[in-house]
This record gives sequence, structure tokens and C-alpha cells, in this order.
Amino acid sequence: MAVNLYLYLCQKHDGDFMRISPKPVEIGPNDGFTANNDIFGYEEFGKRLGNLMRNIDHPATILLDGPWGSGKSVFAQQWAGQCRNEGAKVIYFDAFKNDFHSDAFMAITSQIINIVQKEDIGTKTEQKSLISKSVQLGKELLPIAAKIGTRAATFGLLDTEIFEGAGEAIDATTKEVGKQFEEAFEKKLREKLTNAQTEEKTVIGFREQLETIAAKARTASKQEGGEDNQGWPLIFIIDELDRCKPSFALEVIENIKHLFAVDNVCFLIVTNTTHLEDAISGLYGLKAHKSSYLNKFYDQHFKLPEQKNTYNSVEKYCDFIWRQMEFPDDERDQIYSAKNTLKTVSCGLSLSIRDVSKVVGNLSILALSGPENNIHNLSVYMAILKLKNHDLYEKIKTKTVDLHIIITSLNINNWNETERVKEYHQDFWSFIYGAELIDERRREHFDWHHPFYSEESFHDTCTTLDSLSAFP
Repeated sequence: MAVNLYLYLCQKHDGDFMRISPKPVEIGPNDGFTANNDIFGYEEFGKRLGNLMRNIDHPATILLDGPWGSGKSVFAQQWAGQCRNEGAKVIYFDAFKNDFHSDAFMAITSQIINIVQKEDIGTKTEQKSLISKSVQLGKELLPIAAKIGTRAATFGLLDTEIFEGAGEAIDATTKEVGKQFEEAFEKKLREKLTNAQTEEKTVIGFREQLETIAAKARTASKQEGGEDNQGWPLIFIIDELDRCKPSFALEVIENIKHLFAVDNVCFLIVTNTTHLEDAISGLYGLKAHKSSYLNKFYDQHFKLPEQKNTYNSVEKYCDFIWRQMEFPDDERDQIYSAKNTLKTVSCGLSLSIRDVSKVVGNLSILALSGPENNIHNLSVYMAILKLKNHDLYEKIKTKTVDLHIIITSLNINNWNETERVKEYHQDFWSFIYGAELIDERRREHFDWHHPFYSEESFHDTCTTLDSLSAFP
């Protein structure tokens, strides 16, 4: 029922369509940083990170940390494009989109093999050798129980190495199958305990072949970058690791450390460290040592730089997302005034980029589901407060809070705005609570807004906001 409702809300009466969530920021594989897409001003940091990476020829894993909504994924894609434009061979891997894989090793290896073949890195013989050694190691890493399960479920139609020599003895009856598989399991387990050296050789063979390919990737990047270019290591960016299933996230970082740490391969793990540590704590129960456990798996820990002027970043993003949502932008329209309020209040209350996205998405639903012209200053305020200060939102909705508490809670006097703007927002709430609280000259500024602030319109706005599960 909810899906049909949302589809209904997306359609306007004139047959056009309007979004209820922002378009994803589209960064092409070779876009890099541009004046239009570098909303967060990370280009300079990207250049410094690139200078560091190109000078690394040993195994390296760098953790790039940032809070949710800080633009990590956008940066990662922009930086990948910048590096590619300078000749680097770059893999961008969205771990969250790939955590349906049960095997992190094969998920990572398949990305490497794909770029090796696509970019024609190394000779055909070296490429085939990497594939062969990857398959061999993948078989060794596959748990015995998983092999047993695969064989049993198919009654031997899918052969695996564990059953070599046991297949002929399996009878068609369930009893005999169970008996023979138990014997095969015990036999293989004994072999596992005595063949550790063989498995170690398999790992070494894989790592040596990967190192050979990575050296060829650096050579190729030298040729593409010009005579003065020292080349690049093979760069593997892993994004959204903190949003993955904890088991998959930890398997990824453990595989990187133990299997992929070879010369000329550099991993950049883009994540929220706090949430990744919580995943470790939940999976391994290491509440007191979750940070020290994670520290074993990376060489350097960088934080995405805080913006020198957060106000400008949030303000730019508000303009950007307004266009993404395809809202009207007529200066004579109350929606334009609402956009300015969104920018001012988002900056004043230190909303994150993700917060702004949620607010604007829900304003779109208000526009589609409520009465006409219900996107205005008050609806913007209420949408923001519903997300950032739910207690104040409820008190304003029920009119159980005094005006001075609203002004104090919003901290308007400390906003990084001109006195005129701060005065406007204080007057706005005075107007909402009673026009007699401000003088005639200043009250006239709000008169043209008045139809939007009726009791009925206010009730409809809050009712719609209360129904949105996107808000807490």
C-alpha cells in the first residue's frame, strides 16, 4: 500500500512528475573534480592524497574517515577520476552494493581481474596465471562445510576438490550419502591439518602473481603519464564499508591484510570509523579493544578535512539539491523564499549534507500530498525541527512552548549571519506567535505570507511530516 501511495504522490495533476528524493550525484569515471561537482571543496585534499599515493611502491592500506553525510562517497568517485586522468589504474568498489557476496576474497579478486583484462595489464600469460592462482586460492579458502553442503545438495553433480576419491563410493540412498560424506569430511580434515604448507604455497603463489601484475600497472601508468611521471600503484578504493553486513566488512579488511598486501597495490578504505568499530564490537565482542583491533589492518588513518567555511558548503549544497529536486526557482515565489530559509536554518543548526537531503525529500512529499502552496518558511522550519529537534517540534506543533524558548533553542543570535537576517528570523517566529509582538513596519513584511500560515495549513503540514517514516 505504501508503495502505491508514493507512486501516486510522485504524479502531478497535469501529468508531469516530481521527485520525492534527490537524484544521486552523478560522477563519471573520469570526471575528477570540476567547478560544478566539487560542492564540498575537496579538490586540494584530493591532490595531496594523490601525491602521497603515487610515491608509494610498497603495500599500503589507508583509512579515510568521515561522518555520515560528509560527502565521502562523492569525494571517492571524484578522486578516482582525477587519478585515472593522470594515468593511474583505479578500481572503485562499492562494498555496500556487493555485500550479498558470501566470499570477500572472490569479490575483491574479481574486481582486480576485471581491470587487468579491461586495461590489458601484463601479458596474456600473466593474466591467465593470475586467474588460475585466484581460483586455486579461492578453493583453498572455501570452508570445508561449504564444499560438503554443495556436494550433498547436488548429490555429486557439482564436483569439488574435497570429494576427490570419494565420489565413486557414494550410494544413491540418503543413508549411504550421509555416511560417505562423514567419512570424506573426516578424511579431508586430517589432510587439512597436515597440508598447511601446501596452502601457504598457494597464498604465496597468488601474492607473487598479483605483485607482478601490479608492477606492470605502474609501468603502464608511467607511459600514460609522460616522461616525468613516476607512475602509480594499482589503486583499489573500497567505499561504504561501514554500511555493509559486519561479517562481510570484517572479512574484506582481513583479506586485504593477509592476501592482497603486496608491492604496488594501495587500498583506500572510505568509511565511518566509529560505525566500523561498532561492527567489530558487535561481531567479536571487543568492546574495550575495538579500536586497537581495527588499527592492525591499516597503515595510515586520515580524516576527510572539515570545511574551512561550513556555511558555504551547506549553502552550496542546498542550491545544488534544490536543482536536483527540480523545484521552481522564481524569486517572486514563496518557494524561493523557502529555499533561502532552508539555506539559512541548515547552516545555523549545522545540518549535515545527509540531513539536508532528508529535509528536501520530505518537502517534496509535502508539495505533492498537501494543499496547494504548502512549501514556505514555516514548513521548512518544521521539517528541519522534526529531524534535528523533535522535542521542540512537538511543542511548537501543540503550542506548548514560549516564544523566547524557541528563539533560544534555535540559537539564532549566534548564527553566522548578518544582524538583518537574524532579526528577520526572530521576527518570523514573533509573527507566527502573534503579529502584535512586532511593530507595524516589520509586520508588513510577513503579510503576503499570511495565507500559508493558517491553522489548517499548519495542521496539514505537521500531519504529513508525522506520517513520514524517514523522520525519527
